Amino acid sequence: MYQNKRRSSPNETFTTDTKRSRTELNENNVPATCFENLSNELFYEIFDYLGDDYIYETFSNLNYRFQHLITCSSIPLKIKFRSTATSQSIDCCKTVVVPNRHRIRSLNFEHESLLNIFFKHCIIDSSFNRLQSIVLGNMSINRAAILLFYLKSLPNLVSLTMCIEEEEDSDLSDIYRMIFSLPSLKYNKLSLYVDYDEEDLNISIPLALNAQFSTIEYMVMNHTCTLNNLMSILCHTPRVHHLICDTLQEATESNVTNEQSIILSNLVYIRINNCEINFDRFEMFMKKVSSQLQILHIKQGANKAYLDANRWQRLIKKYIPNLHKFIYEYPGYEYNDYETTSLDTTFNQFISPFWVNKGWIFELEINNKEISFSIHPHKKIWCDVDGNTDNALTRFIPTSQLSISGCWSTKENQTFIDDFKSLFVAIQFTHLNINCEKVPIEMLIRIIQLLPNLNSLKISSLPTMPLAWLFGINANTFFETSTNNKIKKLHFVKIIDTEQLSFLFSLCRYIEYFQVGCDKDMNLEILVKYILIKTGICIPQLTCLCLNVENCHEEMVHNLQKLIDNEKLLDIYTIKRMGDNIILKWN
Repeated sequence: MYQNKRRSSPNETFTTDTKRSRTELNENNVPATCFENLSNELFYEIFDYLGDDYIYETFSNLNYRFQHLITCSSIPLKIKFRSTATSQSIDCCKTVVVPNRHRIRSLNFEHESLLNIFFKHCIIDSSFNRLQSIVLGNMSINRAAILLFYLKSLPNLVSLTMCIEEEEDSDLSDIYRMIFSLPSLKYNKLSLYVDYDEEDLNISIPLALNAQFSTIEYMVMNHTCTLNNLMSILCHTPRVHHLICDTLQEATESNVTNEQSIILSNLVYIRINNCEINFDRFEMFMKKVSSQLQILHIKQGANKAYLDANRWQRLIKKYIPNLHKFIYEYPGYEYNDYETTSLDTTFNQFISPFWVNKGWIFELEINNKEISFSIHPHKKIWCDVDGNTDNALTRFIPTSQLSISGCWSTKENQTFIDDFKSLFVAIQFTHLNINCEKVPIEMLIRIIQLLPNLNSLKISSLPTMPLAWLFGINANTFFETSTNNKIKKLHFVKIIDTEQLSFLFSLCRYIEYFQVGCDKDMNLEILVKYILIKTGICIPQLTCLCLNVENCHEEMVHNLQKLIDNEKLLDIYTIKRMGDNIILKWN
């Protein structure tokens, strides 16, 4: 009852204060328009968060000061035409765009119909001399071509985003040719939404003698294209440094040519969201364009030629020497036990010294019966007390990682182990990530037993542990696993009770670093005292504790420091807050 009363009191106080403030305003005869006493600079900041069509609609008719502030100001305008009433769009064109075309910085049209309304009242020409960005959504290829004709007159257009809808065979050659002719364009994103197979999409832009190259530096091709299409485009964009392609597919034409001379000395980033070409053609492409490449992100499906680690190593060493971030994703598929013999050799190639020295980790993910894998840089998630992420924990950086997710019942434990046992044994995993909702402890123990090379473990959650949890499991298996595992670093994402810690500390006896997530209701002093007492009993090598605390603040650190000193829990230690983390380190 007391807590309920305490909860209601803030609302009561707020209501009373509000009524009092209103009374005082009326008594002092302060005008209702006191909002306008704010400075012009503050209003400019407010306007920056609003669409300028909304600004006109909301503020322009309030009084002379606001009307003058909006119409006579030199601040640039951002206009967005939304799919609303036609009359509002017409009014925006007449009252906002036409008299202020010299102030407009960006135009955004959600649909082709809005663009049609715009062109009935205004033509884009060089008078839009401050226009830098245009976004065009859901329009036909013919309308897009007409608009691009007018955009050539814009001296400062640096960003163009277009979404084209087409129902039949599309030829984007003219669209790209017109985009490349824009004199100042730096960023271009072209999306194509179609109701048919994009295999028939055509993009062919022969490089004419003395052709003027595009100024584009950041290009997003949010559509399917062949390697020939891509090479044809890149021949016109020598300044491009970021390239994103949605789908790169095999060409259907029998005559495939990729002999264009191409120099992309600024290209440092390539991302292909779905790479369907064979590895021979992909390798040929990389040899042409990748000499300066620093970041490569590729998702590839069902072509096991891409799993040749030695071939990747030769390609990177010889043709991509500046590559420092490599992300390769192989999609999920149904795992069969008979594949283990070939997969273990394939996967273990990705943990050779070449990959380890680059800091690139092999990760295998299991979600129910489906497996997928990836290569990616090490993600720095462990902090030391000096604030240097992973600095003091370098020896714990994994070389190969196993992630398990999904929902598992006790009945499914043995089936899961039987299905993947040979794979666990064959691959030398050094980090395990259990992202299951309350993973059964018998299953967790058995998986750790099958992974003798683990040095780090992350667990999202555990079931509520009974006080006599040890009597509910196979004691021999637990003793063998807890004695033989090499886990030095443990991360428990969400703690519910201390019995969960009792289980984890008994299982992982040799941890040196422990990270645990606490909700806002957790008593940190009881928790820290419990952990520090356990260091003298079952985890004597623990020297670093990291608490992830919701809404962490300095008073929490002060209270923990006071607890440690008063109860003499540690002699020499360091404690520090870093964001929502409290890090305690001792010798």
